[in-house]
Amino acid sequence: MNKEQKDLVPPQPELGGGNEQDYIFAEYYVSSPSGRDVMDLARRFAVGQTVGTWMELPGLTAEIRARHQGQVVDVLELPPRRDAGGGVSEYLLQVAYPWRNFDDSISMLFTTLIGNDTSTALPVKLVDLTFPEAYARQFPGPRYGLAGWRQLAGVSERPLVLNMIKPCVGLSPAEGAAIFYETALGGVDFIKDDELLGDTSFSPLEERTKAYVAAARRAEEETGKRVHYVANVTGRPERLKERARRAVAAGAGAVMVNWLFTGPDALVDLVADGEINVPVLAHCAGTGLYLDSLAGGVASRVLFGRLARLAGADAVIFCTPMSGGGITKSEFLKTAHYLRSPHSCHRPSLPVVGGGATPGQLPVIAGDIGLDVMIAAGGAVQGHPMGAKAGAKAMMAAAEAVARGLSLAEVQKESPELAAALQLWGGL
Repeated sequence: MNKEQKDLVPPQPELGGGNEQDYIFAEYYVSSPSGRDVMDLARRFAVGQTVGTWMELPGLTAEIRARHQGQVVDVLELPPRRDAGGGVSEYLLQVAYPWRNFDDSISMLFTTLIGNDTSTALPVKLVDLTFPEAYARQFPGPRYGLAGWRQLAGVSERPLVLNMIKPCVGLSPAEGAAIFYETALGGVDFIKDDELLGDTSFSPLEERTKAYVAAARRAEEETGKRVHYVANVTGRPERLKERARRAVAAGAGAVMVNWLFTGPDALVDLVADGEINVPVLAHCAGTGLYLDSLAGGVASRVLFGRLARLAGADAVIFCTPMSGGGITKSEFLKTAHYLRSPHSCHRPSLPVVGGGATPGQLPVIAGDIGLDVMIAAGGAVQGHPMGAKAGAKAMMAAAEAVARGLSLAEVQKESPELAAALQLWGGL
């Protein structure tokens, strides 16, 4: 332990009879006015997230406390930061929660971790989460995972490339299919709906899927490469699986869901449905509400790397530090690591990264997190000055370059599409 850090918790009794396999361990960042009894605040928080409220209750027996109450495992005072301001102390708080309280519901786990009782709440940010194998095995996890996406694309080495059709909404199925076809000629691996486009009156899901799959086949006849369509099936949870089945039946190669808004348990059910035999992409829409503040919410590594993988997402899309979305490089690296870590009973998930991605960013991304990644690019494809086909070819040239260890400066000599992209958006 750093000599400037103080461990404020004396040795604790054994957890609920001593079996750590019965507990999930959550770590929080907490800031509090200096001088407050942080141990009292921590204990009230642990009680409030499990068995109690702000007052003593007659039915709260010793047996209930032993089996169901959250326990403070550790409170670590952090050394002062220069930019923290006077009068504020910062801590890392670790709490153990009996997972019998929420069993196999990620929604209820989420409620326990950061929801519930405002009378005992703390301004906390959930920064890490570990769970025992006995808990994790309640969930099947990713059915296809990282390897499944690579197998579908027929690509074993380089970064995969995903395009999302722009403009996001307003296109008819025929208009979207024309853009799909032009983009597919450039050779990307996957093309998906934007997260804003669901099953709408102007672009019904089944009609759109059939049109896009037909466009993919037309392009394949010219290029010899099959580009797979990823259909957004987000909508009312009770219709989620039905929409996914319709998309798959119409030829979609994968499906996408805005998982946080639809609900993590809905994602679990979607992945477990045997009729939906394609990979599932979990989109990060809305997660900025949880990620962007240091004072509260959930860290990216937990939300994507732990919970989305636990829920069964075969791939998870999130932003890079270059997107301007607020994720730090350190958090970016940890999120990718948690998604692919072999230290799990579940298959590795594929990190899908974007947010204003351009060809010039690929060497940095690959240098940071390796080649087992999918690059999500929208505007840099459809907004390429030479058209969508050229935009796709520029992304593919950059992906091939980083896989072969070549510089973009060298490759652009043989790729006018990449040269135009680098001139317009630069290289990093």
